Amino acid sequence: MHQGGARYHDYGAAPVGIPNAADALHAIEQAVYVQRMCTAEGLLQALRSNFVGHEPLRRALRDLPKFGQEHNGADAMAARVLRSVSDAYGSVRSRFGGRLIPMVFNFVWTPMVGHALGASPDGRLAGEPVAHGLTPQAIGMGHGLTAAMNSSTSLPLDAVSGGATTMWDIDPSWATVPTMAAVIKAFLSRGGQIMQGNTTSVADLQAALERPDDFPNLIVRVGGFSARFVSLSRDVQCEIVERYRHRCG
Repeated sequence: MHQGGARYHDYGAAPVGIPNAADALHAIEQAVYVQRMCTAEGLLQALRSNFVGHEPLRRALRDLPKFGQEHNGADAMAARVLRSVSDAYGSVRSRFGGRLIPMVFNFVWTPMVGHALGASPDGRLAGEPVAHGLTPQAIGMGHGLTAAMNSSTSLPLDAVSGGATTMWDIDPSWATVPTMAAVIKAFLSRGGQIMQGNTTSVADLQAALERPDDFPNLIVRVGGFSARFVSLSRDVQCEIVERYRHRCG
């Protein structure tokens, strides 16, 4: 392939953390320039200390509107980030003329990328996992599944030529066939591309963490693939357990 013998010369690569970048940029805009709750230098000091000694500022940053809440400003920033990333991909060609195609998949990188990152201006602490694909962060999904899904599918998905994934974990008490059918139909009707998720109870997942020999065949959706829960690394297992679970009410 690298010597020019392949029939197709397009390359795919996966940008990770687009919702996080969008929420961070929107938080800077609001906190520093619009609401003036802190200076740029004050925000940098808080980030460098992982918000130690700056908890009131962190709470204020977390309370700012996020992508996933149908907030015009936050969703517009997410769209801007996605378009900018996709345009950067589109500007590159391989030496054989192939395109660089964005494929928004997280696979097992969600906790790994989070571990590599420091604190961010949206109030996220250093080391916390990043969002899955184009799914809002957990902190942005407290307004309900409909709002979160509407925000996600409002993005310029036509820019993602390699496919854009989302992760919607549903509480098993709410995951009836009629409900899931309605959710999937709504997602597709709004132009959503790839929908993933789990309906496994958190209690079962926590039990599998403690007694893996009792749950050898517990299957979970990781991010682009499914696997036996007990076969995954501890970091990935914990990320799955801690995901936001949508439920009625």
